[in-house]
Amino acid sequence: MCTFATGRRPRGAALVIVMLVMSVLLLAGTTFLTISSTEDQIAENQHASVRAFLLAEAGLHRAVAQLSADETYSGEASVPLGGGTARIVVSVASQQVCLSKDVDVVATVPVRGGNAEARLRATADQAVYPFQWGFFAADGPLILASLDPSNPRSTADSYDSRLDSHVYPNPGGGGSVTLGARGGGVAVHEVDIVGGVVGALIAFPPVTQTISNTIGSPIDALPPLPEPPSVTWSADPNVAASTTWILASGTYHYTNITLGAGARVLASGGSVTVYVRGDFQAGDNVTVGTEPGEKLSLVMNSGTGAPSEFRTGNGFRLYGSLYGANTTVLFGDSAVIHGSVIGRRISGASVPVWDGHPCCNQKAPTLHFDRAMTTRPICTYGRFSIRRGTWREILP
Repeated sequence: MCTFATGRRPRGAALVIVMLVMSVLLLAGTTFLTISSTEDQIAENQHASVRAFLLAEAGLHRAVAQLSADETYSGEASVPLGGGTARIVVSVASQQVCLSKDVDVVATVPVRGGNAEARLRATADQAVYPFQWGFFAADGPLILASLDPSNPRSTADSYDSRLDSHVYPNPGGGGSVTLGARGGGVAVHEVDIVGGVVGALIAFPPVTQTISNTIGSPIDALPPLPEPPSVTWSADPNVAASTTWILASGTYHYTNITLGAGARVLASGGSVTVYVRGDFQAGDNVTVGTEPGEKLSLVMNSGTGAPSEFRTGNGFRLYGSLYGANTTVLFGDSAVIHGSVIGRRISGASVPVWDGHPCCNQKAPTLHFDRAMTTRPICTYGRFSIRRGTWREILP
């Protein structure tokens, strides 16, 4: 029997190599499993965070609904919402605008290893802010026009009475005029427009226009205002011709208002808000309000929601804001508005319901849109909403 010598004994190198390779593969597999598990946990956490944010948002809307039903609502400790819970705390806001409430919502969603949380804070109040536009008519095209080419051109500009109430137009680039009409457009003829214009422009030449700074469409519908609680409506003051009616700062409620020719209505002291349940009638050369225009606000057809009319004679002057959810606004010749006018329909007194064509002779209104109006609220009494610009998100 023959044998062959190898020169040295086998030392098991193959086994060691195999074990090393297996160790590397095992380490790689473990790493991949760990990464996969971590990514899965990250995705789960992200999903839970998004759910928590949405639940916090739902908690805010729940608080607004509860406040609209009961102004004394102070929140809830633990509200089941969509697989999680929300803690709602409602407190009186430090800065009051139409009964403002601060709402703090913390939403919690269970997730593997703990909870995901999102926190939202906002201020809710019973207010709308409709005066971002100079003239806005919710029904049919808005007419800002001089329909008689022989008359001086109507003008529209933007200014801020808090800076200098007598500087026109656009002191320091103080904003743009936005003219819009839902379902129609802006009908202009012999009009110089300084600033921005929103809405379809129906131009009857000659017309000079500058289109810029479009800021978006006005509200689709004017919200009717509920009746102020526990209010006594005073009778029509029937201000006699050529007399002065002085209103101290505060809130007033009248069934109707009639102002004789040459009458003046002055706002004395701080802000004045006048609610008118029915119609407003003014004779020739009537002046309502004083500089700055932000001191006076007229609110038409409050409470009833029934149609009303705001009609003026020639030479009317308004220093303030006019809001009429269901009000037809008819200006006499040569009316001048230093502020903002929001109505169901706006036209000159000698212009009938719009039929698609200019038809009548009038001296068009002159609008000086006051940017000081834009932050002026109207109280809605009982209907809370989130105040624009106060929403704050706080995530852990």
